[in-house]
Amino acid sequence: MVAALMVLSAAALKGQSTELGVIIGEPTGASAKFWTSNRAAADLGVAWSFGGSGNMHLHSNYLLHFWFRSGTAFYIGLGGRLLFKDNMELAARIPFGLQFNIDRLGLFFELAPTCRSSLKQAPVLTSTGEWA
Repeated sequence: MVAALMVLSAAALKGQSTELGVIIGEPTGASAKFWTSNRAAADLGVAWSFGGSGNMHLHSNYLLHFWFRSGTAFYIGLGGRLLFKDNMELAARIPFGLQFNIDRLGLFFELAPTCRSSLKQAPVLTSTGEWA
């Protein structure tokens, strides 16, 4: 997550293209994407979960885009997530998805499998490959 935030800062200083948006779903929030080249970008999301106990979610990723002639891109990346609830939870993320560009509007659909750990105790990798 620290590396992605450093890329975000560098992209902002270089004056690269920036996208601002809304995250609709669960959680719901705001997002920003900072392009570092025509294929690479770093994103940042802040969201709130309205279900359960109402958790705040903060994530950042470094993304690589593979563009098709139609203006659609498949992307994949690596990043991190902080979840603020009763205890703070840290997770590694591997987001992947599709981005559609229509004129100046960009729409995306993303899935992000996570490997999470509570910060109350040291993470432990179980024999099933899941963090406990």
